Amino acid sequence: MRYLAKRWSAHTEDGALIKACIRQDRVAQECFYQKYFPDAYRTCNRYLSQHADVMSVVNTGFLKVFQHLDQYDGSLGTPGAWIHRIMVHASIDHIRRDSRRPAEAPLGEGEESRMVVENQASGQMDAEALLRVVKQLPATTRAVFNMSVMEGYSHAEIAGALGVTESTSRWHLAEAKQRLRRMLGNKAKLVSA
Repeated sequence: MRYLAKRWSAHTEDGALIKACIRQDRVAQECFYQKYFPDAYRTCNRYLSQHADVMSVVNTGFLKVFQHLDQYDGSLGTPGAWIHRIMVHASIDHIRRDSRRPAEAPLGEGEESRMVVENQASGQMDAEALLRVVKQLPATTRAVFNMSVMEGYSHAEIAGALGVTESTSRWHLAEAKQRLRRMLGNKAKLVSA
């Protein structure tokens, strides 16, 4: 690890790090992974509810990153933006693959919705608490919500990515908003009680 700190660091220029990764320099690859892992994890965590699934998708995504790093074009954006897009697509692929599983249990008034807290000083919801609430949505509904609200995809793009119709995409977004309103309404009652 000491060698890693001397030769490569999070402050190393991306171009030099990418060239070393393409040459299969394992130490550079480890540094690259550590540099971009937190953002990749956050991206996948918005789409998937289980930590094991998030880690699996992040690692699959990084495998794709390293396999195609020679195709990265720096003129089209930063490595972080490129990796973000790969992680979004890896998450969507995972959701699509898992859509054959039995449906998740419907949302109830369980412990998770009671975990939502309100920042008393600003009146805004804590980001971690909001993420916990969003993670309670069924997988496809959560994916549509994230793609539409967080990533800015159109319903046509979402439909194409998830293999559903545009009207199904719109339904999932409306369903997500309705469930979130209901769950956040529960929070308001808890805070005022």
